[in-house]
Amino acid sequence: MSVDIRLPLRTLPIARELKLRGHEAVFCHAAKGPKIVIAEEGFQNLQPDDPLYYLRASIKNAGDLYVGNLTIGLA
Repeated sequence: MSVDIRLPLRTLPIARELKLRGHEAVFCHAAKGPKIVIAEEGFQNLQPDDPLYYLRASIKNAGDLYVGNLTIGLA
């Protein structure tokens, strides 16, 4: 199992219980797998309003972003 999905899987039961008790529970996770699981469970997945977040989320491989001759380390 991927590391990025363990935390949402552990926190979903807590979020469900909070929701049953009348509280609002939301998540903030960028990875594709957890996004799907969170949505299937009926919870909102908020994303930060930060341009670097969207840049990093759009890169398929964790590593470096190459812009011409400039290398930007993102890992």
